[in-house]
Amino acid sequence: MLAFFSGGVDSAGEVDLHAVLITPEPGVPLVLHRPYWLGSMEIASRDPQDPPRIRLGLFDHPDDLNRMVAGIRETRKIMESGPLEKFIRAETWPGPEVTDDDLVRAVLEGKNPCCHAVGTCAMGGEGIPAAVVDQSGKVHGVDGLYVIDASIMPDISAEPTDTTVMMMAERYADELCGGA
Repeated sequence: MLAFFSGGVDSAGEVDLHAVLITPEPGVPLVLHRPYWLGSMEIASRDPQDPPRIRLGLFDHPDDLNRMVAGIRETRKIMESGPLEKFIRAETWPGPEVTDDDLVRAVLEGKNPCCHAVGTCAMGGEGIPAAVVDQSGKVHGVDGLYVIDASIMPDISAEPTDTTVMMMAERYADELCGGA
């Protein structure tokens, strides 16, 4: 896996793209961390068996599409570099002779979206309208119930969320159980 800036090597930005160079089927092998688009999740009904309404909102923000296209260009440069070029036969999808508009279409039609949903269970003080849990993951108004997962993270991390959630769980377990 490669981690880099969508703005290129001269960018002063944060790492916002991960290139996963092996994908099971055609698709853009890039993961955009720290996207600008926001999705949403709502309870569909009072029936707990009804699934929630989930709207990912993938690439609703135009800058995210531009960042992905820039990332594809950067990935191509890396793959064409001296040390790697001997291992690459040809770009098969979407193809080397495509325009930026073609790359946008490829991103939007890609079959490998990587989505690390966070923030669906807002953290905040009791009495804050949208807050579900406090800073320790305790659900407001329910004794003994805690939520310790990516849903309480206010922002997406620049790395896969699984390691961040494991760290959170370890920390909260130490706090709740006194290190036992």
